Amino acid sequence: WLKQFWSYRQHIVFPRWGTMSPATLLQVFHVLALLVVVADAGGDGIKVSSMPFAFSLRQLAWAGGKAHSCDSKCKEACLDFDTAGPHSWGDARIQRRDVCLAGCGCTGSYDTVLANTDAGVVLVSTDGGKSWIALLDKVRTAMRAGEQFRAEQIHVSHVDPTFVVVLTNTTTQWVSHDGGSNWQALRLSTPLQGERTIASWQWHPTIKEWAIAESRMPTTKRGDAPARLAFYSKDSGNSWKLLASSIEQCRWAEQPHDGSHSIILSRHIDGDKSRDLELVSSEDFMATHTVLIGHGAIRGGPQSAEKVIIHLGSMFAIVREAVSDAHNHQLQLWLSMGSPGGGVSALPGVLDTHFRLAIWPANVGQPRSRQLRHLRVLHSTESMTLISLPSGDPSLPWGHIFSYAPGNPELELVLSDVHRPEGLQDGFTVRAVSGIDGIFFANRAILDRGQDLDSIESQFDGQALDAEEGERAAEEANSGEASVTAPRVVIRTYFSMNLGLAWQPLAAPAQWLAGKPPSGCTKAGSCRLHLAQWTSAASAPGLIVGVGNAGLRLSEEPEHHSVFISRNAGVDWKQVLEGPHTVAILSHGDTLVAVPAKVPTTLLYSTDSGGVWRTKALTESKATFTVSGFFTHPAHLDYQALLALSSEDATGATVLTLNASGLLKRSCMFPEEAGSEMSDFEKWSPADALEDAQASKRPVCLLGTRTYYIRRKAEKACQTGLLRLSPLDLRKDEPCRCTKTDWGCDIGFSRNVYTAGANCEAFDSTPQPNLTQLCAGTASSHVQLTRGYRRAPGNRCKGGVDLAPTTQLCPGNVGLAAAFRHLFSFRANKWRVCIMLCFVFALVAHWCRTRGEGLGHSSNDGSLASAMHRIKKYGVDKKSLSDDEDEEREFLINGNY
Repeated sequence: WLKQFWSYRQHIVFPRWGTMSPATLLQVFHVLALLVVVADAGGDGIKVSSMPFAFSLRQLAWAGGKAHSCDSKCKEACLDFDTAGPHSWGDARIQRRDVCLAGCGCTGSYDTVLANTDAGVVLVSTDGGKSWIALLDKVRTAMRAGEQFRAEQIHVSHVDPTFVVVLTNTTTQWVSHDGGSNWQALRLSTPLQGERTIASWQWHPTIKEWAIAESRMPTTKRGDAPARLAFYSKDSGNSWKLLASSIEQCRWAEQPHDGSHSIILSRHIDGDKSRDLELVSSEDFMATHTVLIGHGAIRGGPQSAEKVIIHLGSMFAIVREAVSDAHNHQLQLWLSMGSPGGGVSALPGVLDTHFRLAIWPANVGQPRSRQLRHLRVLHSTESMTLISLPSGDPSLPWGHIFSYAPGNPELELVLSDVHRPEGLQDGFTVRAVSGIDGIFFANRAILDRGQDLDSIESQFDGQALDAEEGERAAEEANSGEASVTAPRVVIRTYFSMNLGLAWQPLAAPAQWLAGKPPSGCTKAGSCRLHLAQWTSAASAPGLIVGVGNAGLRLSEEPEHHSVFISRNAGVDWKQVLEGPHTVAILSHGDTLVAVPAKVPTTLLYSTDSGGVWRTKALTESKATFTVSGFFTHPAHLDYQALLALSSEDATGATVLTLNASGLLKRSCMFPEEAGSEMSDFEKWSPADALEDAQASKRPVCLLGTRTYYIRRKAEKACQTGLLRLSPLDLRKDEPCRCTKTDWGCDIGFSRNVYTAGANCEAFDSTPQPNLTQLCAGTASSHVQLTRGYRRAPGNRCKGGVDLAPTTQLCPGNVGLAAAFRHLFSFRANKWRVCIMLCFVFALVAHWCRTRGEGLGHSSNDGSLASAMHRIKKYGVDKKSLSDDEDEEREFLINGNY
């Protein structure tokens, strides 16, 4: 520490204490902090404690303990940042909010942990997992005589993490208001509904004691589904009121501009025996409500739904198509156009509705009903939501990812043939990188037929047809003397840095432990990195840890996998460990801990992003262990982790508590001087990596923004966590000029290959926009003519390259002649035509009568024939004609006609 102090002496001036400014005092404090040595628990600085569990772990939750303290000003800044700008939260924004609040000390502490086991036994630890006490022992005196319970769920409030609820399989639940130290019984009971069990629980996202609970009512008839009721409480469950009955799901409306009372729920229209659902929203706990789907909904929306998916601000409805044959319904997808609170997005020329029928890409067509029934929401950002759809044959190990932008019913194909592993029910191997906007990783399952594996199919889901034909050919050939092998499925990893608009394979690692690439990476173009799993943390921007292998495809044998690390969001990689491991990220990425998958009895740890690894023995047991879970606090701001090991020789699990806070001896310094030699921090942007990877070194932005993050330099052995830096202090956004990469493909266009720099090309089967046809289909004077591109959702670039649709004039849609042509066209409303005709005839008759009276001739009758006779007899005055022409020009554009 003396050497470190001496290296910083030149940067600090020590005036008299009475004359020091606050900034100088802060610098002096940072230097004196070098003298504070973090208490070490041993020679290697890692504490390990072990606790045998009789059952396997199922759920872990972190709550606020006795020492819970929240910086209110820091919290207010996090919430203000969260609601500024975008109209929708999204998973990414909520994750950043939670990490920000954790940096303020406003989320669950790292010492108070609740664990639920497979047997429904809840254990509570107030010392970071060193010791555990069963919930049963804490509540035994408050239990009813002879009562036994099995814990089902644990719910911690985001507003106040000292509020914890444990749901059980009985009518008695348990609630704590001090993070699990003390508990009291909680029962859902009303005069009319009596005492009931609770099937689900939701704390309010912003109000401390409010909650929604759903309860199932037992039925007397065999085969009938239990009736489900929803209740709400404003006092943490001490009292309840009925919200609605026959519900299918109920949610708080989580949108920045929605009121605190906003609730959205779906329920069965004709009671619990009906499959038809309606969707309603309410601002006053269902005293009044607005129907979004169902009878009484806004005109143009569906009258019922078979299934409703609610994901934050996005809602999706699976609706049966209205056809004459009641037994042959085709399902459709309808999309929400506005927020549950009532704000509706207005599309040009489209009636304002809460829901619109989804428009699938031209090359995709209408999905089958069985595909729509398995539709899932994968991820949402402020500007789009990713949804998944399985292949037409559900037995195939792949599906497809689409994006949906709020307010736009047109879906866009993001990535085809995404892998669906066995055992991951309705799950897809696609995941967003935590903490960085717009970066995704995904594995594709590609049917290898000798083609370019990065190419896109000419026919959507064409692999399904090829797989069927391949299996049929193999069966026919195998029935004879010849033998034919069906095409094999290979798994390859891709990543996108612009919300899925363009994808590319992962580059082969630049650094290898052996000093050279393996034999499978010697051939040019055949070596790519493929990952079986990967992890990231919002508090460690740019750091990604993956387990996989390099080559043509992902190996099916786990022993062929190794650990790879990227510090620039996936652009470059290096191999850091041989063999498969389970890895956890601790405290802003200051420390990485890993356990071998084969023999998890040794812990490996690194404090320089995988450059150097050291080992520590975890157990001396001769039993054969496997890793059943590696758990860290979701914010990744502390140095603690829980490792669960299971063994075939014994039931239950062995839970090891790891505390690596003693590895690093000092606090990091000078984050405000990031990038300078004196600072332990660097200023990093994802765009920096892209620029370094290019020969031209041209400036690069992502999503129209250059985002800078402040993070610890990899080689600096110091603790970031001691500074309690929140993401608000570690991030800065600057808008960029638009480039071609900021534009996605418009409807009817797509990229034909999953590689960098691919152009948007028109589908062969899609008619291209024609100016004459577009003008003929509208009465507008101008139309938008696409160039194959449109601005990417969420892109914030300004100026630069403009590939937006061009505005073209329709000459035939301007002038008086065009107005009359539109008036009498078949598109015009028939009543409007009749009214206009009557008005024109009345004007002509009035003019004829006036002309006749002005010339001293009276009309014997008011017929049109008499008026026309007078016009022919007396002619037309030239001055009057000139005045009429002047008046007519006022209705023409610029008076040019």
